Amino acid sequence: MTSKSGIKAINEELKKHRGDNPELEKLIDLYGEIFKVQESTRLKAGSTPVLSPGEALAKLLSGQYVIEKKSLQIDPELYKETALALGQLFSRVSDRPFPVEELLSLPRLKPEAASKFAADILANKVDYVREFAKSNNINEETVSFFLLSLIVPFFQAQAEYYKEVIKDAGWKKGSCPFCGSLPRHARFEGKDSQRFLFCPLCRSQWRFPRMKCPFCDNAQHDKLRYFFAGEDKSHRVDVCDVCKRYIKTTIEKASGQETLPQVEEAISLPLDFLAAKEGYQRD
Repeated sequence: MTSKSGIKAINEELKKHRGDNPELEKLIDLYGEIFKVQESTRLKAGSTPVLSPGEALAKLLSGQYVIEKKSLQIDPELYKETALALGQLFSRVSDRPFPVEELLSLPRLKPEAASKFAADILANKVDYVREFAKSNNINEETVSFFLLSLIVPFFQAQAEYYKEVIKDAGWKKGSCPFCGSLPRHARFEGKDSQRFLFCPLCRSQWRFPRMKCPFCDNAQHDKLRYFFAGEDKSHRVDVCDVCKRYIKTTIEKASGQETLPQVEEAISLPLDFLAAKEGYQRD
């Protein structure tokens, strides 16, 4: 599994892609600033394990996620600090004040309720985000992106403690072994082209069969396809014609280097538009 990590490696990757994709420069710069805030928060958050490695392994072997039925403990002050820092970024990009204070005043988004918000994310019970966006005339995807950016480093800080446990568990599901989220990106690693899925919430990675849909477990080869965008053979869209969903994939053998999935997810947005045009859903 890739050993590249940290804000220095992230910045190097973003710089390379910035030159290759001038039309995405502003977006790439925004992601760079977001990653910087997230990395700072991740380091400050540290890890307060909810389970011992042995307990976590036992859960994984029984088919349960590591933090299933467990609460993620989040420091309210660090949560607020992160939200305000991200709010400044979103305000600068949109040329209008981002309503971070209004968001943090919602009962489930208050700093003292951060752990409850994390639970809502896992249970997909965030209808209040849609209602807030509608009532404040803000794009719902922008608000959702902000909140995901806010909560990611807290999940990542905890998930990293179980990295080796996840590796040893031989997890077979398409959903994340740590938090249960669905993947948004995959990569084929090195010369052997083993397939790894990437969790957008806690940034865990786990091995998964090459010819199997992570969303519906379809393994019919004639129902699994992929397509590229233009001449770039290092990035593709893997699609399933059973559930009509897709996952973006980076092929390291074609790119000639190890990849950072969070960066790949950021620079491959054109693939999302292509997949949607072809009639496939994200997750």
